[in-house]
Amino acid sequence: MAHRPEPWPETRTAAAMLGRAIGPLRLLLISAYVLPLCLYGLAAFLTYRAFTADAWDRIERTAIAAAEHASKVLATDELVLDRIAERVAPMSWDQIAKSAEIHTFLIEMKRSLPQAQAIGLIAPDGRILNTDYAFPAPVLYEASRRLLAVHRHGADDLYISEVTPGLRTGALLFGVSRHKPATDTAFIGDINIATNPGEFAKYYETLAGEPGVHIALFRADGAVLSRYPAPREPLQYPADSDVMRAITSDAASGFVSGPSPIDGSDRLLFYKGVADYPVYAAASYDKNAIIAHWLATMGSHLIYGVPVTLALILVTYSAIRRTEREQRALAQLQDEAKKRMAAEEQLREAQRLEAVGQLTGGIAHDFNNILTVIVGNLDLLARQMASDPGKRMIATMQRAAARGGRLTQSLLAFARRQTLRPEIINPNRLVNEIGELLRRAVDEAVEIDFVLSPTLDPCRIDPVQFESALLNLIVNARDAVARKTGKIVIETKNVSFDAQHPPPLAEIAYGHYIAISVIDNGEGMAPEILSRVFEPFFTTKEIGRGSGLGLSQVYGFVKQSGGYIHIESELDVGTRVHLYLPRASGATDFVDASSPGEPIAEQRGGTILVVEDEADVREVVAAELTNFGYQVLTAGDGREALEIIDSNSAIDLLFSDVVMPRGMNGDDLAREARRRRPELRVLLTSGYPPAELHERPSLGEFRVLRKPYRVEELLRVIGERLHH
Repeated sequence: MAHRPEPWPETRTAAAMLGRAIGPLRLLLISAYVLPLCLYGLAAFLTYRAFTADAWDRIERTAIAAAEHASKVLATDELVLDRIAERVAPMSWDQIAKSAEIHTFLIEMKRSLPQAQAIGLIAPDGRILNTDYAFPAPVLYEASRRLLAVHRHGADDLYISEVTPGLRTGALLFGVSRHKPATDTAFIGDINIATNPGEFAKYYETLAGEPGVHIALFRADGAVLSRYPAPREPLQYPADSDVMRAITSDAASGFVSGPSPIDGSDRLLFYKGVADYPVYAAASYDKNAIIAHWLATMGSHLIYGVPVTLALILVTYSAIRRTEREQRALAQLQDEAKKRMAAEEQLREAQRLEAVGQLTGGIAHDFNNILTVIVGNLDLLARQMASDPGKRMIATMQRAAARGGRLTQSLLAFARRQTLRPEIINPNRLVNEIGELLRRAVDEAVEIDFVLSPTLDPCRIDPVQFESALLNLIVNARDAVARKTGKIVIETKNVSFDAQHPPPLAEIAYGHYIAISVIDNGEGMAPEILSRVFEPFFTTKEIGRGSGLGLSQVYGFVKQSGGYIHIESELDVGTRVHLYLPRASGATDFVDASSPGEPIAEQRGGTILVVEDEADVREVVAAELTNFGYQVLTAGDGREALEIIDSNSAIDLLFSDVVMPRGMNGDDLAREARRRRPELRVLLTSGYPPAELHERPSLGEFRVLRKPYRVEELLRVIGERLHH
């Protein structure tokens, strides 16, 4: 019996290797089709979920930002309405209609409300009797009957009307109003701020960031106040819509998904109540936009996935090693995609915070301007008002001003910026004024010295921001020397940089500068710390002792002022912080804030007697006049002033406050001084409103400069009195 020959060992080995290779290759070939499809399907599912979650998160953050913005705007409106109500409470409507002072007051109030179209005082019969845009008020416009009806039936709270065409321009507006206070329960009319929804829409456009995102502000009854994209006519959320049903259930915030009652598109929506106001902010995202974005992303993935899949199939027939290389390339590609997505998310977050920061910073800046005027005048009235009702009114206004101050501080703490109000000023004066505050800011064991150049030139800076920056540097120096017997030196001097005397930093341009240095012998900083000190939120202090914003704020102030900052530090030796501020070119650079671009008239000198019972005011006025070339004499009351007039014949001008102690006021002093010196020129000043000053008949013969006044205005009026 013949036997079939066995294959050669090499043949069996080759066949076995071929079988072993074909099996896995076939499995790999099948996997090359099936596995990518499964992975792509899983990736598509996870990506869609991620995009949806991102959309929910985005509209939630956007709605919260819109609600915070609306809350601050309405709080500002409420403060302004309260301020106007307190101003006009004792006045009749006939007095209001004829008062040019109220018209001017309304103009001042409107400056603090960039979203306001107009401010008007509406009588009970619907007539607008005084407004900011014209005096006397134009034709008898009919005000909103619903607006009047709300307050006529006893509503005392802030009322926000629906959007209607404006009376003058026909543009869409909504009113923020409150009733005019009365001594009885009778309805006595309204104070109304006509608000431009377009200002809200501009801000919403910056929040939206991309197509498909809509943002709206609406009342609790569904009346839409403002929307992005902006509508051409007033809109209303139906009472049976998902949004209104959710709000009716007393939910302060929530998510809604479904057809939009405005445009019918299928949307994701988040709404948020605006503080204690009957108003809501909502942000929505079109689901079609989410799907389009998702499809575009998955399509881009196909660009990579298809070649990789084909490469995988080809690699199956060529070599496993090449497949592994492709797998590694794919892994690297995915890692880069993740890094890119993380970077894009960080950029979107930074842009959102920057937009909100700009908004709050702008609001805080306007609030500070208003509160400066309000608090100054309240202080004057508090000293001069004697009647109990007047004191109660002042106390009410002071509480409102305090509320505004707290709100401002909150905004500034978030925004970390303020618009500069530069003045030409000698930094030595500012350092001396806050010297005691700086001493109290350090421990008693820390010695603080002032080395101020007596010939220091002036520079153009914001005094408030300069003082804040200097205080930040002193606090940092105090913390640096806390663990040793410390010494801090504040030094000022003039410096000049040129080719022969190069600056310490290459970025500093040649020129003349004022150098303000804060020097300490503290623990110093290592080079790696020194390179990061200007980064926001970077701090080496313990938790709770520092926010990391101090040097960032100093850096921003110096840069905004056109200057430079340079820090030298060595471990266990100390730190030197130098601020280089450009030297001001002189008085010709000084600009009146009330008349931008108009230079101060050249002064010719002279001797001025300043009579002021407030020591701080007296010293400031004397210093300002001395800086501009005048010889200055000072007196604390009228009797002291007459003694100086009798003993000094070189006085050219008497500048006196109207209200002074010891039985002789400013106009009495002026008349007595003119009796003794007929050629003497006189200028009076007072913090009283013009209407009250006019009640003094004797003031008619003298020029009265109203407090508070800017130094530009003071110099211009003095120049007119002396040289014309």
